[in-house]
Amino acid sequence: MTADHVAGHADNRDIYVRDVILALRRRWMLILATVMVVGAMGLAYAIFAKPLYTASAIIQPATSEEAGGAFSSLASQFGGATSLAGITLDGGDAEAQANMAILKSREFSMRFIAQNDLMPYLFHERWNPETQDWRSGEPGLLARMIGGLSHLIARLSEDEGWRPPSSIPSDWDAFNIFDKKVRHLREDTETGLITVSFVVRNPELAAKWTNAFVAQANAEIRARTVSESSRAISFLREEIQKTSVAGVQDTIYGLMQSQLERVMFANSRPDYAFKVIDKAVPPEDRSHPKRPLIVLLSLFFGLALGGCLALGVEAFRGAFSRV
Repeated sequence: MTADHVAGHADNRDIYVRDVILALRRRWMLILATVMVVGAMGLAYAIFAKPLYTASAIIQPATSEEAGGAFSSLASQFGGATSLAGITLDGGDAEAQANMAILKSREFSMRFIAQNDLMPYLFHERWNPETQDWRSGEPGLLARMIGGLSHLIARLSEDEGWRPPSSIPSDWDAFNIFDKKVRHLREDTETGLITVSFVVRNPELAAKWTNAFVAQANAEIRARTVSESSRAISFLREEIQKTSVAGVQDTIYGLMQSQLERVMFANSRPDYAFKVIDKAVPPEDRSHPKRPLIVLLSLFFGLALGGCLALGVEAFRGAFSRV
């Protein structure tokens, strides 16, 4: 490629850039109008959108030393016997991971939703506060069209077909909203700390539900531990009656002692599974919407959209004039 060709390409690029700038200058009113309209829409959303508040609590899973320090030596001494009997002695990493899994589980979340009566909040658009019942109504036009088409396909395929959604929300829908939009869990792999957050429309409820969620998790895990250890103690009492060998009896007594210590440890600690490092408090500032950010992004988007519209109008008019 010669120097003349390179210079020609550079000139073409300069001409193209100059044409774009001139087109934008000619359509500056269109660009300004677009920026104002989009900016006004963003401002309206930022002002009238329902505010959301985020309350967070920082918790720490119980370590193996905290949960089983009093009887960890017994765990190492009678490890084989406990495995055969199906008895748990220590609260190591496996138990901490199991407790974290409970915190994330659908079953625990649904119990929390039921005990705190969160269904009317999660589905407030379907709840009638006057009658204290779910709203009932005819399905919309789109739902009827989809239902009719599905019914026709179902008759041809001998299937049950699609049914319009019920006004009463299901547990599956409740968990999806709760897990994705309301309750958030973030685990720091370096420190092991867990941040439990609730994002709701009321700051007091955000803090209340966050602390209640942690407290209920500790209460349920503590009750489960006491129940398991109590069953283990009953089993060991039956087994000690079946043998007269002193060594075996000593082993069983040691196992019973470990389970009793586990029960005492669980009953004496409210934060048995998760130690509360920082309790949730009602937030003073909203977490959504971020009004300055929304307005700024709206202005940038309006500027970009206005520029594209201006270039599109210029290109259309140029193509039309050549016809």
